[in-house]
Amino acid sequence: MNVTGVGLGTYARYARCKASLCMPLFPGITLEMGATHFVNPWSAFAMHKRAQELGATAMIITAAGSQLCKMSIKLCLRDGITPICTVRKPE
Repeated sequence: MNVTGVGLGTYARYARCKASLCMPLFPGITLEMGATHFVNPWSAFAMHKRAQELGATAMIITAAGSQLCKMSIKLCLRDGITPICTVRKPE
């Protein structure tokens, strides 16, 4: 069974940590997908929270096609902050 860890500070096939810091991954979830399960949502939340603290009405989001930025866009739309997005590819 694959698991993802919280607060490990590493991406590895094997790591030693407390079981309470691990979360099993559902079947079909790759290790690469699992590696983003913790850091991306908290990064998006932290950036969004800061924008709210500053009273921002818009937020510039670069690399808007990434999973992190897709999370940020959803938070912005939910809370009435206009996301201004940039991507490198025309599509």
